[in-house]
Amino acid sequence: MKNHKEFGDYCEEEASLFLIRQGFSILFRNYRTSFGELDIIAEKSGVIHFVEVKAVSRETFEKGIRPEDHVTREKIKRIKMVAQHFLVTYEMSGISNQIDLIAIVTCAKLSKDLISIEYIPQIF
Repeated sequence: MKNHKEFGDYCEEEASLFLIRQGFSILFRNYRTSFGELDIIAEKSGVIHFVEVKAVSRETFEKGIRPEDHVTREKIKRIKMVAQHFLVTYEMSGISNQIDLIAIVTCAKLSKDLISIEYIPQIF
């Protein structure tokens, strides 16, 4: 894999496919505003899911650093702001929603070889 952008796009695609296999409908990928971005917006059973995707290599994971450890308080704040923007923009403010995480572990840094992919609901 050549760079972080390409790697991020690949992980988001794998995460989207994983969610689809779990019965989710993908509404948006890379929903951007001037103050942040949401990796995936999905729907399942009438609930809107704002999904952050994070990945680490096996080496990093074996050092005790999990994908979710890379989600800072500032990132959580931005996710919430962008999610609120989406709900207002698409007149969905009254719909149940939550912020979830897809945690990916790869064989090596920037590798397409996935070891695990895990859905963690309502992480924030």
